[in-house]
Amino acid sequence: MRVTSQHWEEFLSVAERHPALITSKFNGAQGKAKGNALWTSVATKLNSLGFGEKCVAEWRRAVTDWKSKTKAKASRLRLSSSQTGGGPVDATPLTPLENKLLLLMGKKGFEGDEGVKEMGILHHLHNPLNPLVFLSENDFDVLCLCEHWLVYNDLLQVNISNFTLISSYCRELTNSHGGVAIYSQSNVKLTGVNVDNFCVSQHAEFCAAEIDEKNTVIVSVYRSSSAGDITIFKEQLER
Repeated sequence: MRVTSQHWEEFLSVAERHPALITSKFNGAQGKAKGNALWTSVATKLNSLGFGEKCVAEWRRAVTDWKSKTKAKASRLRLSSSQTGGGPVDATPLTPLENKLLLLMGKKGFEGDEGVKEMGILHHLHNPLNPLVFLSENDFDVLCLCEHWLVYNDLLQVNISNFTLISSYCRELTNSHGGVAIYSQSNVKLTGVNVDNFCVSQHAEFCAAEIDEKNTVIVSVYRSSSAGDITIFKEQLER
């Protein structure tokens, strides 16, 4: 079923009274149970509008996707505004519902901490090209790899010219698929962050590194579509 503006109006009216629906922070000993009960109530309200039905997990996924798309749209508008020096912005403006959602998310929720910028993926290599040729023709400071198919001891033997392995996560199985890693050149001072417990709890492959004194975190993540509901993973990642 297609989610309409009426669905979002109804959802936001509830979220104004229960902002944890937006922030995903259900605190207290019974926080998870109360959160599940609230989402069940929200799903019932939204389904009662008569445009079709979604289960609780589907509604949570729809909200997470809407938040992500709205954050991205707001980021594009801020970038466009900065490039034009405050002049006319060549981008679709936010709708009243999107503005309301961002207000409920709070400034930190959609802009991030002051001084921290979400860089995203600057170059995405997914075509069947020779990666060594690709590296020789492009100038990168940091490489984020997914699906290297190596266990840790084998990964240590990989030599990428001018790059150093900073952080990685490998399944400890022989010839296992998967695996993520972050490499950097010597001019970038990176410190690896141990997030192995997060990987295990979320059934994901995830590694992270901080750029020293820059308030910047780089992540490389792979999560199989068979690992369960992506909504919960996104909510945990946002926390």
